[in-house]
Amino acid sequence: MALGINNANYVINVDNGVASSLTDNLTTQIASGGMWLVTEAWFFSDTANDTSITAPTGLTIHEDRNNNGGTIGGLFAAKLSTGSDGTTVTTTKSGTQRRPGLFSAEITDAGNVDTTGGAGPITASTITATTGTVTTNGSLAVFVVFRSVDGVVTEHTFSDGYSEWNSTIATTGGHVEVYIATKTVNSGSTTSCTWTRTVGGNDSRLVAGLFVFPPLASAPTITVPGSQHATKGIDLRLTDITIAEGAAGDIDMDFASAVGTTLTVVTPGTVAVTGNGTNALQCVGTLTELNTMLQAGIDYNNNTTTDDTITVDATDSVPTSATQKTIPVTMHKYDISGGTLADKNAVMETLKITHPTIETATVTFFSMASTGATDTDTTVVTVEAAPPAGTEAGLVQRKRRRARR
Repeated sequence: MALGINNANYVINVDNGVASSLTDNLTTQIASGGMWLVTEAWFFSDTANDTSITAPTGLTIHEDRNNNGGTIGGLFAAKLSTGSDGTTVTTTKSGTQRRPGLFSAEITDAGNVDTTGGAGPITASTITATTGTVTTNGSLAVFVVFRSVDGVVTEHTFSDGYSEWNSTIATTGGHVEVYIATKTVNSGSTTSCTWTRTVGGNDSRLVAGLFVFPPLASAPTITVPGSQHATKGIDLRLTDITIAEGAAGDIDMDFASAVGTTLTVVTPGTVAVTGNGTNALQCVGTLTELNTMLQAGIDYNNNTTTDDTITVDATDSVPTSATQKTIPVTMHKYDISGGTLADKNAVMETLKITHPTIETATVTFFSMASTGATDTDTTVVTVEAAPPAGTEAGLVQRKRRRARR
């Protein structure tokens, strides 16, 4: 599923009498593990201002609104649920001419709510809600407007690129309507939406809330280069490592290699680096900081000829962990680099190979072009015993004595 609204429910109740209280019940289709938004508005008329409004059972007040001039009051309450705490929401509010409306919906593939905003109660033809700063790209903004009416359906609009979700749900009540709109928003600024009555009806009591849900956090993704070749005691610079991440916050990247080898960050920048110059390297920073550091490179050094494997791990702030990536390293004993091709061939022609024992030995030559193309060749060398010192001179002297006779 994609980030969006699913499994919505809406119920209204109305009592224009003078009963001491009214209870509104809604059984939602909450499934464990999902993210749910449950919203409710109460419209009521009292002859005196309330000093406070008590949150209905199961809901947390989002906008605590008292009476406006002693004639209208409003409450916008919301519940953000993971679906593991029950299926029924029951609310009760005392007062006169009570008109409650309750709307719930599953927000699929969403993380915990990022930021919210609310407005009302007001008697007007338009209402606007604005959130705080959005922190995650690709978030879903859900704008909910409740309107207290007497069965008069209105034509209306939503501003700022918000699109209405299920327009028919607004008319299923009669005395309280609900209007829903959504928009995909990105990080770095607030988001705002205005509902406006355009045709039909009169100015009416309005209360609204705006909720921003980030996409469900995905694990970091690590990209590493393929197999590498290194020379004993010479730094191998790794510059083709990158990390991608959807969640906000710092990321912890860990690099490890064999005991006796070293990993050194070339330019740490603003990344917090622990273990620089050892075989266990920890780097903590934002996505941008880490990729800037990785672009500058990490130097690997191995003072042996034993092949190695570098491991790379990452964990974000949620926390979710990336799939571990590995970089195989093949070690070589000597390196002939620099100069022209003719220079390298001249060196190879004077290459002297010594071996400590009498046997047949295999010598491997590995070459890599500037394009990255590689080639490996082997040759078999038969190592024999050298003649004792002075042997050749003794043979020559004997030949000379025979010649004089």
